[in-house]
Amino acid sequence: EILNPSNKPGRITIITRMGAENMRVKLPHLIRAVRNSGQIVTWITDPMHGNTIKAPCGLKTRPFDSILAEVRAFFDVHDQEGSHPGGIHLEMTGQNVTECIGGSRTVTFDDLSDRYHTHCDPRLNASQSLELAFIIAAATRRSVSTRQGSASETLAPRLPLRGRQNGERSQDQEDLLQEQGVQEAHPSQGHSVQEG
Repeated sequence: EILNPSNKPGRITIITRMGAENMRVKLPHLIRAVRNSGQIVTWITDPMHGNTIKAPCGLKTRPFDSILAEVRAFFDVHDQEGSHPGGIHLEMTGQNVTECIGGSRTVTFDDLSDRYHTHCDPRLNASQSLELAFIIAAATRRSVSTRQGSASETLAPRLPLRGRQNGERSQDQEDLLQEQGVQEAHPSQGHSVQEG
């Protein structure tokens, strides 16, 4: 009430950074408490900072699976509580760094020192960022569809916790590309993307 006495939308943002293991337990209580207060807030998740670990080699890293699990939980809990997920904070780069472990191209603890360039916190690399973007887009699409009363599946069964080991797209990624009418040339023909 002190920060937003007129309860104006967009004035207060709550950024959750709970870690993947806590999101499903703690976020519902927080959403209910805010709802009961009558305050209008924007909900954002930061799945990066709550999932930072120390690798055996001593470098800070973040497991892609934990980041993804926290994002999934954020969407699922908001869907269950009837609230709106307003945004996601990510730390990423377009470079092919090896700072966060996991993802479809499987960066391992042993790979971290290969291209660990961050001056502060570990970032998702280009491949991990795109993989996560496809999964978030699919989750958002299904969440909107579910809210509009369609017979869509819930988020949990379709969003994978692990990426493909051989660099293939997940079914969510394939579905999204097909829905948007995008066809990619066969890998032997190069990497061009064509509108369908």
